[in-house]
Amino acid sequence: MSGFEVAAHRVVGLLKAVRDEHGVELPEIDLGGGLGIAYTSDDDPREPHEIAKALTEIVTRECESAKLRTPRISVEPGRAIVGPTAFTLYEVGTIKPLDGLRTYVSVDGGMSDNIRTALYDAEYSVALVSRRSDAEPMLARVVGKHCESGDIVVKDAFLPGTWRPVTSSPYRLRVRTAVPWRAITTMCSGRRSSP
Repeated sequence: MSGFEVAAHRVVGLLKAVRDEHGVELPEIDLGGGLGIAYTSDDDPREPHEIAKALTEIVTRECESAKLRTPRISVEPGRAIVGPTAFTLYEVGTIKPLDGLRTYVSVDGGMSDNIRTALYDAEYSVALVSRRSDAEPMLARVVGKHCESGDIVVKDAFLPGTWRPVTSSPYRLRVRTAVPWRAITTMCSGRRSSP
C-alpha cells in the first residue's frame, strides 16, 4: 500500500492547496492504478475489499490531518480487471539445449511486445497445454526473437523434456507438429525446428 499512501498524501496536499487558494473542497480524488494481479502461481495479491478499506483509512487520516472532508475515492483498476483474463500466444521457433545448464526455447515474440521482464525482472508462469506429458521436467528459459541479452520472456521454467514430436521435421518440407505452451500472461505455442 506504500505507493497508494504516497499518492494519497500528495493528492490530499493538492486538495488542501486548492481549498486554501480558491476556497473550494473538491468532492473526489483519483489515486490512479497499480492494483496487483497474479502473474505466477506464487503471487498472492490483496483482495479488492482489503485495498478499498486500506485506501479509505489512508485518505481519511490524511484528510483529517489537513482538516478536509474525506472525498469520494477513485482508483483505476484496469490491469486488475483485464490481466487475469489475458494471455499472449507465441510460437516456438528453435530449441537449444545446453547440457548441464538449461534449454533455451526461442519464440516469435519477446521484448517488443512485453518489455516487463527486461525492464524489471517481471516473472510469468508457463505450462504445457496441448497434451499431457509424463516427461521429466527440464530447466528452460523462454527467450524472444530479438537476439538481445535482455530479450527473456520467462527466465526459469521447468517444462516437459520431450521435444521429439513424431512428424516434426524440416526434411522434405513435412508439416511440423505444434506443441502449445500456456502462461498466465504469456502463452507459447511451440514447434521443434530440428528432429
